[in-house]
This record gives sequence, structure tokens and C-alpha cells, in this order.
Amino acid sequence: MRDYDLIVVGGGPGGSVAARVAANRGLSVLVLDKAAFPREKVCGDAVSGKALHVLRELGLSEKIASKPHAPIRGVRFSSPNGSVLDIPIPADQPSAYCIKRQVLDNILFEHATKVCEFRESTQVVSLLRENDKVMGVKVADLSTKQTREITAN
Repeated sequence: MRDYDLIVVGGGPGGSVAARVAANRGLSVLVLDKAAFPREKVCGDAVSGKALHVLRELGLSEKIASKPHAPIRGVRFSSPNGSVLDIPIPADQPSAYCIKRQVLDNILFEHATKVCEFRESTQVVSLLRENDKVMGVKVADLSTKQTREITAN
């Protein structure tokens, strides 16, 4: 008997969304992250129109839009020689916006952990293999330094 159907390593946007979708399809899911949430993460504050589509599917677009954010009306690329390329977002396409990554990650994390088990401050130290398949992980609790093995189908 395995501990879980699926183990997701990393509770950021990709991991949280993958975990929630898998749990919605009936899988028992464990999400592991070495950080504690809410966490500060510098990078990726932009939410594109494509990402907004996913957030709508998850029922989260209004919740995220209710948080402080700034609209993005286009993208600017610049080079060291001073060349600039502006790409506006067409008015007929879903807009994009900038929101603190800590806020976005925490909303997605909370949404996933409503239906998934989550362990924060937990680092994966190795993979458990059976033949040539990964069947689980060995983890270390970063606060106690204790290790344990967790298996998945």
C-alpha cells in the first residue's frame, strides 16, 4: 500500500495547480515544499491572459483580481544598445496584470490545500526507486532534521 497516489514537490503556482487538479480527479495528493507559506518569492509577478484563463477554470480569478494589482497593457523588451521593442496587448484579449508573487502563491496554495495534504518546511533529499520507476521520496523536516520515506503509486 502506498501513502499517496501523487506527490507534488514544490507548492508554487505550478505545483499547487497540478495538485488541485489531480485531487479534483480523485487522487490522494501530498504537496511538499521546503518553504513555509505564505512565502516571499522574487520573480514572476506578472499574470498573463493565458494564466487568467486557468485561474477562471479554478474559480479563482475574482479572488486574485480583488487583491492589490496593476494592469499590464503590453510588454517592453530592451537591449543594452538601447533598442526597444514594445508589444501591446490587444484590447480584445484578456488583459494581464502584476500581483505580488507572495499573494498569488498563497491563494493557489490555500486552494490546493483544501483538498490535498501539504507539508511545508520539508525538503526532498532523494528519490525512492523500484526498478527504474520513482515510487516516492525521502524527505527531511527542516525544523527537526528528521527524515522519512513517503511513497506514491
